[in-house]
Amino acid sequence: MDPVFTYLAEVSRTALNQARQVSGSGGSNGDEVRAERVLGQSINMCLSTRSREFIAIAEHGKKITDLVARISAKKRENGDLQLQVEGELAPSLFLLLSETTREKIREHLENTISWGEEEQELVCQVQKVVSKDSPQNTGLATWSEVVRLLERMEELSRKIEDGLWISLEMLSS
Repeated sequence: MDPVFTYLAEVSRTALNQARQVSGSGGSNGDEVRAERVLGQSINMCLSTRSREFIAIAEHGKKITDLVARISAKKRENGDLQLQVEGELAPSLFLLLSETTREKIREHLENTISWGEEEQELVCQVQKVVSKDSPQNTGLATWSEVVRLLERMEELSRKIEDGLWISLEMLSS
């Protein structure tokens, strides 16, 4: 059962028991009303808290969907760019470039590889975070962490794209 609703059930039972005790012991009507008011406030508090969590999780879900779509599109674009760079890296052309230019191209490509490896590590982290809980028990903190990891992946995808474009421009000039 949902922990918030479990808590709500416990508070409800306690408040109802208090209301029954007050009415059964000949206590004042005001005490019974107060106990019922506590019950109502507890129910409202729990439901509003859970509603806010559901809304936040839904917003994270939409953000995750958008991020995954953008990352996927960027990966396809980067794959096309990588093919262009590889086409320009013909050994005979590469050797015609100055040593400084070749070194800069190597540096950009090494950075690109490093960012790609970091991106893969983030994919593993996302999988680990999501697999901790079953989807119905996945809380807001988990989805917040997934969004953070995906935002970092998107940033790395942009860096990879920049590195590939710079390398391609250097090879083409």
